[in-house]
Amino acid sequence: MLASVLEPLIIIAALALAYANGANANFKGVASLFGSGTVGYWGAVKWATVTTAAGCLVAVWASGSLLAAFTGKGLVPSEMAAEPRFLFAVAAGAGLANLAATRLGFPVSTTHLLLGGLLGAGLGARPEAVNFQRLWEAFVRPLLLAPVLAIALGSALYYGMRSLRWVPEARNRTLDVLHFLSGGAVCFARGLTEPPAVATWRESDAIGNQVAPIGSLLRHVLEEKHAADAVGLAEYALERIAELSMGTQDSEVWSVPLLDDVGELHRKACLEARPDPVLLARRWKRFRGRWSFPVFDRFPAAYEQILGPDGLNEWQRSG
Repeated sequence: MLASVLEPLIIIAALALAYANGANANFKGVASLFGSGTVGYWGAVKWATVTTAAGCLVAVWASGSLLAAFTGKGLVPSEMAAEPRFLFAVAAGAGLANLAATRLGFPVSTTHLLLGGLLGAGLGARPEAVNFQRLWEAFVRPLLLAPVLAIALGSALYYGMRSLRWVPEARNRTLDVLHFLSGGAVCFARGLTEPPAVATWRESDAIGNQVAPIGSLLRHVLEEKHAADAVGLAEYALERIAELSMGTQDSEVWSVPLLDDVGELHRKACLEARPDPVLLARRWKRFRGRWSFPVFDRFPAAYEQILGPDGLNEWQRSG
């Protein structure tokens, strides 16, 4: 019931975020063109719109690999990242912050705002579940290093051109053309990278809703001390997630974190239930024969304590 109510609200929040993103950032790449008098205001706006739209079209074609760069999976548990309440909180928080910043005239980054919404929703839901190491390595560090890298490259390029006397003493037509093209390149890059950041939450919602309940069910079963049942449920979940990934382009965006979570729950359940090691080795061999995900490649190393000599012998005999 709640999911059906929140579904349209998530869509509205994502649209508001996309709208605010365009309103706040469309002029950034061409601001220097207008400020220097290279082109007029409307000329700069039209150039920004055309080049940003071109970047968006390329993003549609290359969306699979770009979505992987913006997914929040791994920062919080996969079942949390797929909850409608969580998705709405992230999109609405980032969208409202972007609208407020635009109204106040503050230039902001949608990627930074999504990170803030993701972290805020995670801390509000389950603070202990937030993976701060993942936060630093996959989100904060790249966002901090990007401006530093731009400063270093900009300084090095200017110093190099000045040393080679490639920088004219005054503006000329060639410099204006290069300036014009560089402004378009910035807008194109923004159009290429920021739509996937917004679209990630819709893809996570559509696919995650199909498999997220399995993770929650597994945790509940383990908490109720029904480890033997959890083993079978986890193996069903692994098969289901892997099957869902087969028809999806660049499915590692959402399937790998989910498989890793369920795989760890399966290992914990096996430690408690101690299933037949020979049969376990045979089932896992079948999994690895059908799918090539990292969670399946970690067998038998992660299960040595569970398999024992009999299970390891069966694995080697069949493998």
